[in-house]
Amino acid sequence: MEKQEVIERIQDVLVKWGEFGVGEVDRLDCSPCVASHGNLVDLAEHFNNTGVTVEVYNPSSHSSDPIDTYDMDYDKLDIDVLEEILLIAETYDVQQQDLFDSCRGENF
Repeated sequence: MEKQEVIERIQDVLVKWGEFGVGEVDRLDCSPCVASHGNLVDLAEHFNNTGVTVEVYNPSSHSSDPIDTYDMDYDKLDIDVLEEILLIAETYDVQQQDLFDSCRGENF
């Protein structure tokens, strides 16, 4: 699949359900790794229509809190990272559709 096609498919899910973070996706083992340098690892944690929010972690610090955060446009990401994000977006899409369908008959 071409890079632009992957981006468009990610954005289709975002247009349908809105932006989301990895914490909202069921059965997700880990966040996509955008980069690693030295002891630091940059993980894509939040997805919106234009790109991702990347949080930088230092796994050797024994803290689960990020030490830095930055935004990155989809077109700046490698295709393998984009494909991983697409899988997450597709999982989120199915999850949200299931939730929507289960609420369809409810009276609120």
